[in-house]
Amino acid sequence: AELAAALGIKHGMTVVDLGTGVGYMLPYLSPLVGNGGIVVAEDIHQDFLDQARALVEKDKLANVRFVLGTEQDPNLPARSADLILVLDAYPHFDYPERMLAKLGAALRPGGRLALVEYYKRRGAMEGDPDRALKHIRLDLDDVVKEVEASGFRLISQKEQVTRSQYVAIFGKK
Repeated sequence: AELAAALGIKHGMTVVDLGTGVGYMLPYLSPLVGNGGIVVAEDIHQDFLDQARALVEKDKLANVRFVLGTEQDPNLPARSADLILVLDAYPHFDYPERMLAKLGAALRPGGRLALVEYYKRRGAMEGDPDRALKHIRLDLDDVVKEVEASGFRLISQKEQVTRSQYVAIFGKK
């Protein structure tokens, strides 16, 4: 709830939860966009979308839509999103340049891309102290360079969880 509130989501917006997984963020995003807004739950795994759909039905979230993407294309319409949230999914982008180009095309003018990720450092993730070193592809500085090289500009960054997770917000150049 704290993360969703910090993203500046307003009623009537279209927010994409890219890599929604089982839909953890959907109950937090849905009320923020309200009846006039849409939350798009996107994932490349149909089984995750099925689980997210069950959560949405249980919670009666009428403003959530589902999109099955691929490793190279989130299948989002051009200029359809005000905010694209990528929560703990950026390290799984096997084709980051292609995905970032598609995400840029999906953003409306003034739209934002929010990456919420773990730092690539020892102890950043729970469990094995080296888990983040093995799991995370790039640390914050290199993520910013990669995203900016794909036509975005960094608007803001802040630590979400001390020494563990950050939020980086980008706009299109």
